[in-house]
Amino acid sequence: MKKIDIDIRTISPMFSGRGDNSFSLTPQSVRGVLRFWFRAVLPRVVNIVDNKGNPKNKGEDCEWNYKLLKDIESYIFGSTEMKSPFDVIVKFDIKDTSDNTGTFLTNGNNYALYGQKNKYYLKENSKINIKFIIKRNINGLDKVLFYLLNLTSYLGGFGAKTRKGFGSFEIIKHDNFEIKNHIKSIINCLEIYLKELIEDMKINYIEKTGIFKDEIIRNNFFNLNNISYDIQEFTFSPTFPTLINNKYSSLNSYFSFDTFLELYDYLYKPDPQAKNLNYENSLNLNIGMYIKLKKILRGKYILENQKIKLNTDLSQDSFRKAIYAIKDHKKPSIKFDQSFLGLPINYKIGKDHFNGLNSNKYTLSNTDGRKASQMFIKTYIENGKYKYRITLIKSKITNGKTFRNGEKINDIKFNQKRTEIDVKGNENAFKIMKLLKTLKMIEEGGK
Repeated sequence: MKKIDIDIRTISPMFSGRGDNSFSLTPQSVRGVLRFWFRAVLPRVVNIVDNKGNPKNKGEDCEWNYKLLKDIESYIFGSTEMKSPFDVIVKFDIKDTSDNTGTFLTNGNNYALYGQKNKYYLKENSKINIKFIIKRNINGLDKVLFYLLNLTSYLGGFGAKTRKGFGSFEIIKHDNFEIKNHIKSIINCLEIYLKELIEDMKINYIEKTGIFKDEIIRNNFFNLNNISYDIQEFTFSPTFPTLINNKYSSLNSYFSFDTFLELYDYLYKPDPQAKNLNYENSLNLNIGMYIKLKKILRGKYILENQKIKLNTDLSQDSFRKAIYAIKDHKKPSIKFDQSFLGLPINYKIGKDHFNGLNSNKYTLSNTDGRKASQMFIKTYIENGKYKYRITLIKSKITNGKTFRNGEKINDIKFNQKRTEIDVKGNENAFKIMKLLKTLKMIEEGGK
């Protein structure tokens, strides 16, 4: 039995993902987050692209080898069929939880706190102790767990709203591991130690030792004699976020902030009243950067001459175009670029907000249920100041095929009660990153 003892410190407030309003960080939550990032890294180590026996198959003619992915994941994290080789123990001081709820934390600006504004949280600069108790001798497992935690600290966090900058943390104490401070270095360590772990697993599989003494487990497991480290090129969007080459990119802020609240307002300051805006009014200082991005993706705002302005071409506003399409019973081609930031999106309009339309509610969704944002916003501290890191990780917005004969197909729905139309989604992470870099250049002085 081996123990890994790690202390982390929160950088931004951490909310629980549980249903009640109290704060808790459970071992299951830690384990779940590490599973998520494990799935993101594994396709860099073993080939999980199934070309169905035809090497000419590429792109959406191929499928994911979910059997291989699931079995390696179960070997490390456990499943209903096999016990996990490690336990997790989490400790924090209950005195570090907040006296007030989230709505007080952000001075009433609840834009990025949907579902959390009435919840208590673990405050910034709180220490959490995480212990991994390794019960089964597996080569590389301790290093895999540590660098998955290192990756989590670099790109995300624990708890709810981690893709909005909450729940961020830094590792402050660890057992003889070298913390890596760049994503490529972290991934490189994970590639090395995952391969070491898989080779150890393969030996056990071939020799029928360890858990593979159990014939039922071995017979139901992926045939590890067929495992390949020859990674096929991904020419399609992965079904889930994956840190493979050309499917992710990051952007660090140049601005720094004295407090987390200042950073939060910079990203999420609410939209001003439309009556105060006009085409010549630059929006540079009035609303949060994240909200500007959503409005530009929607087509309501445009970038023009290094300024962000209202778009006078109303036909480019995807939401406006969709609500009138439903009113007029039409089915035009409409693309919702903002779908990249997660589904469903709920819209609400008041009376007289749009000519000829009454108060109503609309939803943009896919047929597969909820789809999380492909944008990960991480809060970090540099030289005593708060900064943000945005990472885009490309994945499908639906589980089905999104292209037919090379053309984007209508893969999501826009509806108002029982009336709906098919519209197009957006998986183009490179377009979003280009837009983000332009926004950053405008807002942060050309840096």
